[in-house]
Parts: sequence; C-alpha cells; structure tokens
Amino acid sequence: QFSVNVRKRVGVAVVIDIIGDRVSQLEIGDLRLGQQTEQGATFEVAVRNTGHVMVKGQGTLVITDERGNELAEIPFRLDTILAQASTFFNINYPVPLDDGNYLLHADIEYCTVLAGHTCQTTSVDDIELEVIDEQPREREDLELAVVQPSVGQPSTVDTSQEREAGTNKAIYIAVGVFGLAFTAIAWRATRPRQQQNS
Repeated sequence: QFSVNVRKRVGVAVVIDIIGDRVSQLEIGDLRLGQQTEQGATFEVAVRNTGHVMVKGQGTLVITDERGNELAEIPFRLDTILAQASTFFNINYPVPLDDGNYLLHADIEYCTVLAGHTCQTTSVDDIELEVIDEQPREREDLELAVVQPSVGQPSTVDTSQEREAGTNKAIYIAVGVFGLAFTAIAWRATRPRQQQNS
C-alpha cells in the first residue's frame, strides 16, 4: 500500500512601475513567406521588443509584384509582447501566390499596455520574395540583424498627470519570484523532522 500527497504551487507575475523614462521599442526582425497550400499562403513575421514595457498593436502586410502593382493588403493584430521578448506570428492569405518575384512590406503600430498609452510605428520595406514550384525559395539573409526596421515618431501621446510628472518606467519581474518563495517556505514547513538519537 502507498499514499500520494499532492502539494499545489502557485507562481505570481509582478509588474512594478517606478519613476523614470518609459522606453517603448518594437523591431521587425524578419518577414517571409513560410509555406503555401491549396488553402493559401502563410507569412511569418518575427518581432523583438527591445524596450522595457509591454506592447501590443496592429499592422498591415502589403504584397506587390515585381512591377510594383499591389496584389494584396492584409491587416493583422499583434498580441501582447513582454519587454525584452522575441516571438513570431503567422499571417494567412487565402490565395496561393503564383511562381514569380514579389516584394513584401509591413507596418506595425504598437502601443504600451500600461498607463501612458503611447503609440509608435515600425516598418520594413522591399523584402524580396521568390516563389518557385509554388513554394518560397529559401533566403540566405535570415539573421534578425539583416532587416533594419524604421521606427516612426509617436502617433499618439498621453497627456495625463502621470506624463506631466514624468512618465513611469515599467520593470517586469519574471513569473516565479513568489512561486519560488512559496515553494521554499512550504518545503521547510513540510520537511520531515529528523529523528534525534536517544
């Protein structure tokens, strides 16, 4: 016979605002056609949050042919991205691209999630795309540093008293700080006492 003891552990994410400048900065690291199927094309966009505030936003992907004729303008939304985090997301286009050469362009307007709702725009232009046998040709320049984004000026600025007194800077403490503390306390409280020698 045996018994099973279940102990629950909880991790807590903590967000702290402190006085100082708030840096909001999002970069587009890469933009490419990932794959094509009969249902359409799937584009991949890699982004990096190099600031120290959470951001989210929306954008537009524009596809043109080699002559500069616009073939599609696809809107998309960007979920919350934590400070100093990198991620990628997919944009689906319901029509497969024929074999040939194309240019991709993307604009993203992103805003801070917390108070001081400031928005900026980042973009990449003229990303070359070649489709051969209905699939994208692999590119050699896949490093994030190759594609240099252009960052625009803030499009909206908060005029609250918080901004007048100085915009807060957000520092994000990783999930698990309190979880580790709770775990240590629970472990010490439930650790079997060592039997003392009589």
